[in-house]
Amino acid sequence: MNTDSQLMVPESFLALHCRNGRLVKLSPSEVAQRYETCEDLANILALRARDAIQAAGATAQDVHNRCIDALAASPQTVDEREGQWIATRIAELLGQEGSALLDDQDATYLKGVVDACVRRK
Repeated sequence: MNTDSQLMVPESFLALHCRNGRLVKLSPSEVAQRYETCEDLANILALRARDAIQAAGATAQDVHNRCIDALAASPQTVDEREGQWIATRIAELLGQEGSALLDDQDATYLKGVVDACVRRK
């Protein structure tokens, strides 16, 4: 995506706002802004999720589900498709950053979330 900024919006996010290869309803700069908002939310929620896994001994699945519930409770911030993208991004971030604190079951769950979203595209 070519905008005035240096921001590279990933294909996975562009796909949320495109039909037949063309942007629908939003300008390139608006999509870039939406991406920044969603990426920021994903990073913040991934940090909180990691902390919850460490502090409370919660499973990655429980924490991930709580993140999804929180996103669904605030549809004015992100739409459903963006929420799903954020949930996938959280799983990716937890898988990358939290590999040392995830047990095999958690790691398998998060990999399954990411794989399912990739297959859906």
